[in-house]
Amino acid sequence: MHTPRRTLLQAACATLALAAAAPALAQTWPSKPIVLVAAQAPGGATDILARTVAERLSQRLGQQVLVENRVGAGGNIGTGQVANAAPDGHTLLIGYVGTFAVNPSLYASVPFDPINSFTNIVGLADVPLVLVVRADFPVKTLDELVALARTKPLTFGSAGNGTMNHMAGELLNQHAKIKITHIPYRGVAASVTDVAGGTVDMAFASTPSIVGLLKSGRLRAIAVTSPVRSKALPDVPAMMESKTGAISVSTWYSIIGPKGLPPAVVTRVHSEVLKIFEMPEVRERLDTLGAVPWNLGPEQLLATIKEDVARWTPIVKATGARID
Repeated sequence: MHTPRRTLLQAACATLALAAAAPALAQTWPSKPIVLVAAQAPGGATDILARTVAERLSQRLGQQVLVENRVGAGGNIGTGQVANAAPDGHTLLIGYVGTFAVNPSLYASVPFDPINSFTNIVGLADVPLVLVVRADFPVKTLDELVALARTKPLTFGSAGNGTMNHMAGELLNQHAKIKITHIPYRGVAASVTDVAGGTVDMAFASTPSIVGLLKSGRLRAIAVTSPVRSKALPDVPAMMESKTGAISVSTWYSIIGPKGLPPAVVTRVHSEVLKIFEMPEVRERLDTLGAVPWNLGPEQLLATIKEDVARWTPIVKATGARID
């Protein structure tokens, strides 16, 4: 079957028009308020980072950057909405490792492809988790904990099946060849409260969610999941320091847009975010989160997502966790 010449000419003209429109769009961007989607609930690290960036990006771009919390399905709803948004630079996403690297193998289906549905812009920060136990728990180091797990049944709590709190525990099980039983909760606050009360033995949690319980003496921090110690908890060893082996869990956040963003928009957002993260008050805010600035460029961010999908997919499958 032959395609009419007129149709071919029309298709060629449409392609040229799109190519010509991209530079023009980048030159006039932003022409209206920008929506920065946070696909997790208010108050968590995603939300805090989104609002920290949005306030200052608004000032630097001369247009409002509005944070919208579009929650549901472990971040799939908000992430899917950005994947399907117009690639004009006016809808962006705070990307999160759990949504991109864990959800595609945890859920029966997700409304996006973590590799092919997006334009990667800039890495924001890595917010490590902290392994905590109750104050009178009979171990003080990760190696002691692993040794105890080989002699008696232990449990760890998480914010729910498939969360990074859950995955961190499963990675420890796999790496140390132990079996600490997972107990899922509806949110990290309930899990750490039960650790303090002795209902479960341990949990992996973000610094903001456990700092009060640490200060009150109800919890004790055993290790952080980052490769190096956290400025927020400088006396707590990194898991990498233990004899148990090289274990680290990156819980990164980034800014990502729909596939097809104009390169000039990507360059502008990347440049402005790096400048924002050099501001002393932003650095101080990151320190309180226990966050490490993570200024990856688009190609580095894409490579990291690919690596994390490959890393977490077999671990998710090994747990048998599945959400339909």
